[in-house]
Amino acid sequence: MKTPNEMNTLSETMKKLKDEGITEEFEIRDGNFVNQNGEKFKPEDLTIIKVHRFEGISDPDDMSVLYVLKSPAGKQGVYVDAFGFYADHDTAEALKKLNIVKDH
Repeated sequence: MKTPNEMNTLSETMKKLKDEGITEEFEIRDGNFVNQNGEKFKPEDLTIIKVHRFEGISDPDDMSVLYVLKSPAGKQGVYVDAFGFYADHDTAEALKKLNIVKDH
């Protein structure tokens, strides 16, 4: 059962994050993360500050991961990747280079 603050779907989570001011969306081009304005970021210059994982209800192979990323200038945005069977090797290599915020 879903609680009032729980987000179950990728689209619900993205809308909530956008409502919180996390409006950038990144894609990977030539090993760099690029936002919708065309700004390029090297993976090692970005930090993962949150991760949300989603699994398809009807198909366990339908999995995705949403990463909330932060730039050195404080811009925050999201990157969505397939997980499991559909994961892309080049994307995985770029993701390995990101910094990760550790919970204390």
